[in-house]
Amino acid sequence: MSRQNATNFTSPLQFPYATVGTDLFLKEDVQVLAQAVDQHDHTTGKGVKIPSGALTWPITGPNGVVLSAPGGVANSLQVTSLMTVGPTAPTNTNIGLWVNAPVTANGGLAYGISVNQSLTAAANSDNLTLLTLSPSFVAGAFTNLTQRALMVNGSTYMSGSSGGITPQTLTLAGASNTVTGSGILRFVNSNSGGGVWDFGEINTTHQMAFRAIGSAGSYTNLTILSLLDPYSNQEIFGLGTNGAIAVNGTPYNDYLINVLGTNYHGGGHGAAFAAGLIGSCSIMAGSSHIGAGVLLLEERKAMQTSDSLTGLYIGGTWNLNGQASVATYCVVLAQPSGGTTNQVINTASGAYLSVGGTWTNNPSWAKDKVNIQAAEQTDMDRWFDWMRDAHTPVSYRHPVVWGVTDEHTQTEGVLGAYTEDHAYDHFGFLLDDMPQEIRQVICYDADGALPTKDVEGFLMAMVKVAGQRIALLESRIAVLETPV
Repeated sequence: MSRQNATNFTSPLQFPYATVGTDLFLKEDVQVLAQAVDQHDHTTGKGVKIPSGALTWPITGPNGVVLSAPGGVANSLQVTSLMTVGPTAPTNTNIGLWVNAPVTANGGLAYGISVNQSLTAAANSDNLTLLTLSPSFVAGAFTNLTQRALMVNGSTYMSGSSGGITPQTLTLAGASNTVTGSGILRFVNSNSGGGVWDFGEINTTHQMAFRAIGSAGSYTNLTILSLLDPYSNQEIFGLGTNGAIAVNGTPYNDYLINVLGTNYHGGGHGAAFAAGLIGSCSIMAGSSHIGAGVLLLEERKAMQTSDSLTGLYIGGTWNLNGQASVATYCVVLAQPSGGTTNQVINTASGAYLSVGGTWTNNPSWAKDKVNIQAAEQTDMDRWFDWMRDAHTPVSYRHPVVWGVTDEHTQTEGVLGAYTEDHAYDHFGFLLDDMPQEIRQVICYDADGALPTKDVEGFLMAMVKVAGQRIALLESRIAVLETPV
């Protein structure tokens, strides 16, 4: 008797077989052979492995799935229908790849899908991309379709163009929204009353844009861009739907610019409002006593020694562009009307420019002054004598002096006052001719600036002295004219 154990099966499925025709046939060998055949699946110990060239592509599985090798691609497998990874299969056939394998964390980590592929360049300017999504959406005759190349939890998705392969929009959170344009980053607020914010090449003019879409078509006071203080979570910069800009405030659509406080190092709470564009701005309350039409400025704050604080500086270069008879204005103030009080300029001191074009100084009540001292009669008499004997009225013109008017931009312009060619001569006086004691009465400081109230007060004093001397002469004349 001669026999040999099967080499492609292992215990308990390993069965012996005879090597010569005279070997006895045992029923126990048949029992083991039957079990080996029943459990035969070509795995180790359960039959011979299938050689690489023994299969003919494609292979059709018992459930109709077709496996094939893509033409010309070595070591590749193509599944022409649904592929499932996990213990359960989907209930319908509208999914290409179904992954539902449960994963338990190990060492603090659990991955649903982990891609650790190495991408190696083969030439200069190679494009190495780990994941490419290139769906083709075939709309056919159907409309109102939702096209998404990628979706996460039904709220974060990337959409694509109909019939194309280039993704258009990445949407973060929210429901389905119609998007036009290309390369858009979309944020959707799914809360009640929320809106949509788009960033990217929204139109076809190849311009980057930021767009806000309010709920139910509402655009009132909608902030489309907001920067928050990381400590207080308060808005420090905002951009409204109509181009309104806000710093430490809300970009109301009535304002072109809304600035609430400089907030340097946590300090400063000034206010500035600029309402709308010229010709279409609304007037809104900016403080307790005055409305903010075009501009209201309140607080400026020095940051270092010798800082120059300017509430409002308006400068620039007037380019006549070779045109004749051009009028240039630095500031144009519109004529207010319709209010209980109408003033072209109003100041906190109480001075104002009336609608009639008259500059009106602030009141001269004693309650608003300190260190009040009556002028000495001898001083007024001496000043009057100088006015009578030495004062020389003069006419003059201011010359045109050119120089740098802006140190930062090195812009050149006319320095100081000047008299236009078509204007009449000015009429007045020269401080050079006046005694120092009179200059100290009518000037603001040693530079010679002339406050109108001081000049007016000096002239009223001179009128008083003139009246006194006229009265004295009248009394003397009366004595002379009295009959003896």
